[in-house]
Amino acid sequence: MELSFAPIRLEDKKWIEPLVRRGKERGCEYSFASNYVWSRYYAFEVAEAGGYFLLSSNRDIRAYLCPTGGEDIRLPIEAILRDCEKRQTPFYMYSISAEKKAEIEAAFPGKFTFEPRRDTFEYIYERESLATLAGKKLHAKRNHIHAFELSGGRYLPLTPDRIPDCIEMNRLWCADQECDWNPDKEEESCITISLLRNYEVLGLTGGLLELDGKVVAFTLGEQLSEDTFVVHAEKAFAHVRGAYPYINREFVRAAVSCRYVNREEDAGDEGLRQAKLSYQPAFLLEKYDAVLKGQEHLL
Repeated sequence: MELSFAPIRLEDKKWIEPLVRRGKERGCEYSFASNYVWSRYYAFEVAEAGGYFLLSSNRDIRAYLCPTGGEDIRLPIEAILRDCEKRQTPFYMYSISAEKKAEIEAAFPGKFTFEPRRDTFEYIYERESLATLAGKKLHAKRNHIHAFELSGGRYLPLTPDRIPDCIEMNRLWCADQECDWNPDKEEESCITISLLRNYEVLGLTGGLLELDGKVVAFTLGEQLSEDTFVVHAEKAFAHVRGAYPYINREFVRAAVSCRYVNREEDAGDEGLRQAKLSYQPAFLLEKYDAVLKGQEHLL
């Protein structure tokens, strides 16, 4: 089986998403919307093999997303190994869950070296926990929310006519964050704008906070699988007390009906890590990288 990778297109949504749902994925790296908007940065290409969805990146080195959707993991792994031989590049696979790691090890005993990547672990929360913020550990969140409620602000669903307002709010947020001096923040801002501009065609769901007639926060995401909703973006002005916890809670209440909410990774940012941990995740979605044994020195 020879792989035929091609750049990701909007039309690929109709065949990729069913395979991701069949694979019962919870990781954001399987989101079509996310891969589509990040493609310009990571040169993503997609392919299908043996009933599996495959994705490759060629930003710094050639890397392959762990395949999903099929029933025999040997088929896509063997196809990727042949693809690496043809391209004369080392085998490197990322975003391997603990369950997939065990499956690959059983199919290819002793063939790969696996390494966990803590900075990419994703924060998974119970929907009910975020919707209620019950318990002593979340008492401070409720206090901040009460402060926002007293300000007269309100939550509204994000409708297409409010997209320009959110784009403008994102511009102001980026100015506050001094994005011109922070490449990571600037990249994040550009991705957020791309998600907003493609909001309808990507089938996203969102919400916003309005205060004194102005958008002061917005968020958006999508249901990835039967039990998991992924939040792709959340922006709020830091000077508006309670805006972040309020939009977090109200969006989950209004837009999420499945069991889990994935609020993605922290990318090694200590402040962001503490913020995500403060919401008491149900668990962290572990992710591993894999290389061929004996090729570790090549990567």
